[in-house]
Amino acid sequence: MKSAIERAIDSAGGVNALARAIGVKQPSVSRWRKVGVVGLEHVPDVSALTGIPAHELRPDKPKLFPHPDSEV
Repeated sequence: MKSAIERAIDSAGGVNALARAIGVKQPSVSRWRKVGVVGLEHVPDVSALTGIPAHELRPDKPKLFPHPDSEV
């Protein structure tokens, strides 16, 4: 199963396309792919662009991006 960042990259049409679409440089997106999560400040943009929920892009930050079914 692909990670959320891999799915986001695919949805956007590749690393370069995702980077351009959200206004970051390609190495940033490549770094996210390597570490497995999107940079915090870019989660809303990536989520809006790709439709991937923020809580999937940053599961390590449940207080910032809670799962819709969780009780926070």
